[in-house]
Amino acid sequence: MGKFEFFTLLILSNEQLLSSVVSIKKPSCSTILKKVKMKNKLFILLILISTNLIAQPELTSVLLGGNNNDYSFASCFDADDNVIVIGAIRGTDLYITDTLNPNFDQTNKNILIRKYSEDMTQLLNSSIICGSGHDYGRAIAIDSQQNVFIAGFTYSNDFPVTANAYQQTYNISGEYDAYILKLNPTLDTILAATYFGGEGKDGIYNVQIDAYDNVFVTGSTQSDDNIATEGTYDNTYNGTSNSIFHFGDMFVAKFDNNLENCLAATYVGSVGDEAGYSMTINNNNNIVLVGATDNGNYPTTENVYQPNYKGGMDAFVSVLSNDLTMLINSTFVGGNAYDIGWDISYNASSSTYIICGETKSTNYPTTDGVVLNHLIDQENGFISVLSADLQNLNASTYIGGSCWWDILTTVDAANQEIIFGGMSDALDLPTTPNAYDPDFNGGYGDAYFGILNSDLTEYQYLSYLGGNNDDQIWNVAANSGDVYINGTTYSSDFESDSTFSGQSDVFLSRLEGLHVSTPEPTISDKVFTVYPNPVQNTLFFETDFDYKTIRITNILGETITYKTGINAVQQINVSNFKPGTYFIEIDGKTQKFVKQ
Repeated sequence: MGKFEFFTLLILSNEQLLSSVVSIKKPSCSTILKKVKMKNKLFILLILISTNLIAQPELTSVLLGGNNNDYSFASCFDADDNVIVIGAIRGTDLYITDTLNPNFDQTNKNILIRKYSEDMTQLLNSSIICGSGHDYGRAIAIDSQQNVFIAGFTYSNDFPVTANAYQQTYNISGEYDAYILKLNPTLDTILAATYFGGEGKDGIYNVQIDAYDNVFVTGSTQSDDNIATEGTYDNTYNGTSNSIFHFGDMFVAKFDNNLENCLAATYVGSVGDEAGYSMTINNNNNIVLVGATDNGNYPTTENVYQPNYKGGMDAFVSVLSNDLTMLINSTFVGGNAYDIGWDISYNASSSTYIICGETKSTNYPTTDGVVLNHLIDQENGFISVLSADLQNLNASTYIGGSCWWDILTTVDAANQEIIFGGMSDALDLPTTPNAYDPDFNGGYGDAYFGILNSDLTEYQYLSYLGGNNDDQIWNVAANSGDVYINGTTYSSDFESDSTFSGQSDVFLSRLEGLHVSTPEPTISDKVFTVYPNPVQNTLFFETDFDYKTIRITNILGETITYKTGINAVQQINVSNFKPGTYFIEIDGKTQKFVKQ
């Protein structure tokens, strides 16, 4: 949406003003209204159009679930911009299509996965995956062939693991094991599935796919066996299950695409408790973790922003090599009380990591000019931007209002803005004039979401989302200019095209036109040629000038390949690139190509 730089002065009668004000419920553009009473009993209405805020979006929502408690923690997009959501559902009246388990036990928690069209008007595929116990889907990712990976934890000793899977045996003494499974794009075939765990409790919270379609998972474990592999960063269990948090140690594991081999696995932690809640993969294909630790012995590296623990529980950011043999950089981020890092996003264009979470620390680090530089009440959310080498805190702010609890659970920084979501019991969130829902709706907490500029100094958008009971957001993501949100609602009046079914339901919402997308790179005059286009394996190019740098970026602006040197190469192997649109830039001149 373009920026407006004008204002309009309207003079209305009493009656005209009354009818105008009554009709203003949720403004369709950002407006500031000021009434001034005149001697002749006319009103002046000043309408100022903001130069920075975003127009109010259109909301589309669906509710999923049965007549019991249902939860959702993750969603993603495929190459056709379809949206895929997973949940943990239980109920006796579920309507399921194309289920992998037509006779599943509806008294247990089961994994629900559904694929919707981009506009969410069509349910394309739907399946249930389960064993005989409770099964929880916590994370989802897609590989270059559009296969879908789900990870979480299971109480089922008959979870549908596949032949040749890395670990086919459930470790029943641990109460629950982690799992990873691979589905085909239509969600009707389990291509691979494996347990992962030892004699203790093991759970996965995040899954990512690298540029070579290897599968990475992170979470927490209380197992001192069957986790780490030889030669990795730390193959000794350091955690404890005796603290108040009961996490144990964080782990990271790398699998081949068929889940037949664990290529590497390592603990990351110290004496105490750690959990890895989220991760991302940077331009160097290294693994970047965010989570929380309750002790000062968590490993950090030299010259980072915060090498020392400040107390209570601190968030951390840690970078591991792709082969999991080396801790490249690691820093604490926190204050003297309680700080948890829930999510992380990598912005390749600015080479920064954006983390979000919750804090009770009065001295959580903030930077100048941000939207909130102090703790308001008992707890607030936070967003922090760190440099790629973890040496600098580029920007950092509290988020929220006056409340007992305020949690930011998800952040996305694919474009120049920072999108975030969470939950709060604050009645006074500083919602923007263009908010879809400017008011707290009820219950112990409402979901809320927003957009900040990259230096965290201005809300471009902030809105509640919810109904008359509790509402929780667990994932936000931008796609094709829109924002998609999923989570859990206990509100019978949650605004949706479908009916609320149980004690809590999964919700998936699309806000059309909310996100300000980064424009595509400008395509240069055709001073060099790329072929074949579309390409499958090798991209060739010809120039009529000498050049020093070649950069290939994806549609999000993330650098995939970067080469330097006079006329260094005239061809690039793109066989490992994921299908999609890319831009090749040679000394500042850009052409577009498509990888099939």
